[in-house]
Amino acid sequence: MRRRSFFTLAHAHEGDSVTRAVASTLEAGGAGLWLTSYTKLSMAAQFSDELAADPRSSLRLPCAPGNYRVSLRERAGVSPPFELELTPADSPTPVQHNCVPWFEL
Repeated sequence: MRRRSFFTLAHAHEGDSVTRAVASTLEAGGAGLWLTSYTKLSMAAQFSDELAADPRSSLRLPCAPGNYRVSLRERAGVSPPFELELTPADSPTPVQHNCVPWFEL
């Protein structure tokens, strides 16, 4: 199967506080979704005793199994500056990423 990397990018419009944004779809399993750092992912890829979703350094987002649209936005002039939105996806197929979309901005 060919890997696809589809995501949307947005930049600030006049009067809008969004500096940058990325959105895509993904599939959540029975454990929900986990937010972790790129460092944790890199360490887990290198060492078998490292967990990418370590409860001590990652955040679990409990949600029902299924496909979700995830949007991450960075806003200017507000605290905290990041906004994460999780909504059920219309598409039954999640997007497979070859890289971290946020890093391509």
